[in-house]
Amino acid sequence: MKKKYLELVVVSSLIVLFTNCATLKPKGASKTGKKLFETFYLGEQGTQYFIKPIGFSNDIEKLKLDFTLRENDAMATVNFSLIGNIPIDSVDSFVIENSKEKLIVRQSKLLYKEREKDFFESRFSAKVERDKLKGIFEDASWRIFIDKLVPFKTKKHTEKSLADLYNHVFIVLKN
Repeated sequence: MKKKYLELVVVSSLIVLFTNCATLKPKGASKTGKKLFETFYLGEQGTQYFIKPIGFSNDIEKLKLDFTLRENDAMATVNFSLIGNIPIDSVDSFVIENSKEKLIVRQSKLLYKEREKDFFESRFSAKVERDKLKGIFEDASWRIFIDKLVPFKTKKHTEKSLADLYNHVFIVLKN
């Protein structure tokens, strides 16, 4: 009986010990990057990066941006959702700029429009040059202009996320 009890205590202790060691995070390790993007290995096509939606707002509307880029592709996809009081059918002018670069998004395609409670979400997609996108991420103080809407600017926590994305995604990409 004592032997069975002793075995149970030893096995239980080992399980607890291994479980706790497996969940320890090394000093200086960061999960920041994984919260902001996902990677997918595509075989010969290299790695695909999906940058999760990043939120912006002005006094009237909200904007969500996400990006998909592949290691061996010169173009990237930018998807953006405008959330406001009215549905938007088209976007003629979409620009992201900072002190180093100006990214002009042309020919955005409407994906869908839907009502969410008291607001409308209009979702668009477009292709952009990956090198220009990298230049935008080099300086995290973005200004975003969409048609005649009030410009969107980055907040401090968003700037930190953009800088983390540059350091985790764009630094490792091949030119």
